[in-house]
Amino acid sequence: MTDSPTPPVREQTFGEATRQAWRRSSTGLTRYASFAVGALIMLGVHVALIVVTGNAWSWLAVVALPPAAYFLLAGFVYGRVWWRVLGLALFVVGAMLPFYLM
Repeated sequence: MTDSPTPPVREQTFGEATRQAWRRSSTGLTRYASFAVGALIMLGVHVALIVVTGNAWSWLAVVALPPAAYFLLAGFVYGRVWWRVLGLALFVVGAMLPFYLM
């Protein structure tokens, strides 16, 4: 008996995974996409705070909010709960903490 070689595992692109997530739960994908957009809007708010008021703590948001947006959306698309938890934690730290530290 000879072993037949297993076919190579094909990596799924982000676009394909997004389409599958849309078919699986369009409401969930819309929710997490809106969280990601909210993180990017808060990024704009914190950049404005840096420019206008010179708030140095807003640099924390500039660093934390782009990965938060990615982890929120990609965590739902790929079905990874810990990515979503990490995204929400980064969102809270990046969006809210600089306001308390001002």
